[in-house]
Amino acid sequence: MMNGALVYARNLPQAARLAIMAGNDIIMISSTPALNDAVWTSLVALMRNDPAFQERVRDACRRVLTMKLRYLRGDNMVPHIPDLNKVDAGIVDPAGTAFFLGLAARSVTLIHDRGAIPLNPETAGRVLLAGNFTDFFTMGRRAFPNAVSYWYSPARPATTLLSLARNADTIIFCLSDRAGSRILQQLRQFNRRIIVLSVLSPVFLDELSWVDSSLAIYSYAPESFIAGFSAILGRIPARGTLPFQFDLGRQASLGN
Repeated sequence: MMNGALVYARNLPQAARLAIMAGNDIIMISSTPALNDAVWTSLVALMRNDPAFQERVRDACRRVLTMKLRYLRGDNMVPHIPDLNKVDAGIVDPAGTAFFLGLAARSVTLIHDRGAIPLNPETAGRVLLAGNFTDFFTMGRRAFPNAVSYWYSPARPATTLLSLARNADTIIFCLSDRAGSRILQQLRQFNRRIIVLSVLSPVFLDELSWVDSSLAIYSYAPESFIAGFSAILGRIPARGTLPFQFDLGRQASLGN
């Protein structure tokens, strides 16, 4: 039901059909039960009239039943009701943690840099962290223990932020949306080193060629912020690539 899927598919039944044909074995609709009937009716009609779709669903059914037989029957069956005393110990998988951290590290993308990266904490001067994600501040303070933190919001006047910016030597700004971009533009009046760490879509970086450096990470998970600050510190290379195609003029303007 995410907007990106529905814009492409045009409607929920079509999104479900495309998802199944792409290899998904189970479709979950997270809300709005009234929409279920349209999806069900559409998929049942396809089962009756489209041999390729019918075979894909049969394949999905075989895979799901195989997994159920493997894990829900036999001597090693997974209990239907888990032992709550064992759940917490098994939630964090070290291999999974390493995978997601590695994925985040490989995806960090350097968009623009005028020599501000790598940034040495000993020469960064007074650092201001401006953002609106808890993990941004947590990882930022690990990288720059003496940094000042400011949680910005479009609903709050920028007076405090501007005051803190005047007293900073380096500003690391976490950017996630258009409102944040407008707030960031107010910092342009100060002659300060500004590094932008973009989360989610990097589209707003197209307007920020004036900042000293900008990097893109693609989620607000802790692993992404660890990777982002590691790249700022120069501990890992920022070798990721943007997930969409720029025209040549835009690439040149971004220095990428």
